[in-house]
Amino acid sequence: MSKFIAALECGGLMESSEIYYTDGQIVEAINQKEAEGIYNENNNCSFFYGTVVAKKVSDKWKIRNHRVTKHWLQLTLNQNKDE
Repeated sequence: MSKFIAALECGGLMESSEIYYTDGQIVEAINQKEAEGIYNENNNCSFFYGTVVAKKVSDKWKIRNHRVTKHWLQLTLNQNKDE
């Protein structure tokens, strides 16, 4: 199993065109697709959906989405310290 950070991808609408991420959570899964499915199920996603933005590789988090900053990643990790 691998650890991923999945987050709710929001925006892309006429009234909010900029895409942004919120509510990042650490998810353990076999692959990215499974991690997104777990995130969506746990959070009852029905309009905006979760997407993987980072993966833990050799005890370091690697950002997998060009819209996510190191600052956002660090804030998310600080909020998920128990993981």
